[in-house]
Amino acid sequence: MRQKLMFWAAAVTVLACEVTGIIAYGRFSWLLVSMLLVSAVALVLLYRGVVMPSRTVCNGFDILASQDFNNRLRTTGEPVSDRIARLFNEMIVRLKEERLRVREQNHFLDLLIQASPVGIAIFDLDGRVSHVNAAFVEICGVEQSAMMGKPLKSIPGRMSSELAGLPPGGKRTVRIDATHIYSCHRLSFMESGLRRHFVMVEPLGEELRKAERDAYGKVIRTISHEVNNTLGGLMSFLETLEDVHEEDPAVKELAESCHDRCGNLARFIGDYADVVRIPEPSLAPVDLCEEVRMLAPFARSLAGSGITLKLDIPDAPVMVMADATQLQQVMVNIVKNAAQSVGDAGGEVSVSVSCMGESARLTVTDDGPGISEDVSRELFTPFFTTRPSGCGVGLTLAAEVLRRHGARFSLATDPATHLTSFEIIFP
Repeated sequence: MRQKLMFWAAAVTVLACEVTGIIAYGRFSWLLVSMLLVSAVALVLLYRGVVMPSRTVCNGFDILASQDFNNRLRTTGEPVSDRIARLFNEMIVRLKEERLRVREQNHFLDLLIQASPVGIAIFDLDGRVSHVNAAFVEICGVEQSAMMGKPLKSIPGRMSSELAGLPPGGKRTVRIDATHIYSCHRLSFMESGLRRHFVMVEPLGEELRKAERDAYGKVIRTISHEVNNTLGGLMSFLETLEDVHEEDPAVKELAESCHDRCGNLARFIGDYADVVRIPEPSLAPVDLCEEVRMLAPFARSLAGSGITLKLDIPDAPVMVMADATQLQQVMVNIVKNAAQSVGDAGGEVSVSVSCMGESARLTVTDDGPGISEDVSRELFTPFFTTRPSGCGVGLTLAAEVLRRHGARFSLATDPATHLTSFEIIFP
């Protein structure tokens, strides 16, 4: 607009000078008329050759400044202006297509990141969290609002501290506990010529558990086969020996003792074999409250006289989809484990059932000496035990059954109350 006003001001000035000259002479001079015509033609050529292209360029700058890539420059019939307009319009079309393509790609990547089961956290140039997906929030167990804008070392939780010590390009396997194992990577990408870092946390628990099951299952089946074959023949021989030497008390007592030891060994091996022979659960609606009530008398006898068993069960049914037989075996193992934790000194074991939205929670709590954080991470490792006479079968079997039910579970001591709780959440 400014160029246009300047042009017309110059044109009016030139024409005014020509007209003034004509009036000054008092008559029309052919020379003055010719100059007037030449000036008019020159002004038209100047307008078309300079002003119009200049206006086209300025309009293009206005479109670029507004970032409105839907506008286009109009052609005017002037070759130079039209060429500028065509080139500009082609450039705008390409910019719009590239901008749309980048937006679509970014949207697609955002959807992939949010839907990914792998936890992802992206950092800004200062190393603060700028973006996280739902999987990362769940893995860290910290609200998203508590992560944004903070460096990893300032975010509470063991996973955050482990990731904070991961060097650029590094990889590490982090074991939170026996059921939560992750492969962690720290990588980077380029954005606007600057390097930004991000971390990926991939759950490995199921893969490792499957490999462990396959490994110890094969070993247990082999040992069980060989031991049972040997024990079968040996126990048959001992029974015959008892009959032959029935009148010899010393020999008979020795044979009976050896027979009992063989029976104990067979049962010991059988406990391990039971872990690898767990059938797939036959799911059906089960009332957790009713199952606990039915199990209570046996659980009291299992706990012993020095331990009080307390039930906290609602009157209304709490229904879950479960295999009733397997669920009862799990509860027996958990109550037995809690009673052993309390020990002969006596104490209290409580069993509670409650609802958590659409989920159900079963909790077995004891007031025993508790377990350390290091031990709690290993409790569900196959056949791990802290007791000299234990074999680690009870918790291993319970964990395997609960995983097949799709339940979440944990066993830990609350540092505030010093109570140890085995918590199960059924979907």
